[in-house]
Amino acid sequence: MNIPKYVDKYHFDDCVGKTIEECQVIIDTVVQSMPETFNNQTTLHMSIRKMREQTDFSYYKVVLRTNTAGTKIYGIYDDGVVYYPWPWRVNGVDMEIGPWDCDEGGAMTPE
Repeated sequence: MNIPKYVDKYHFDDCVGKTIEECQVIIDTVVQSMPETFNNQTTLHMSIRKMREQTDFSYYKVVLRTNTAGTKIYGIYDDGVVYYPWPWRVNGVDMEIGPWDCDEGGAMTPE
């Protein structure tokens, strides 16, 4: 899916909820079907990071996808909605949190 504000970027929305292996197949299939979009590459390598743990510095922060200037929250689907896809643990109990609509009355700032 190409988002109009980012016509030079490709978003692999089909990877949401997939395993790393499944996502790599999706990425490779797309890249191989239109290599000119990806600088004539045949694969892309994912940068995989571990989930934050309570002992990690600033573990409690949620990532906000913004515009390129970093002044307005756009969300992963460019609709201003922020999702947190993992359980939020409070006193040993997993809870679902979000989503939050940060586009009410116009895109909000990250502050």
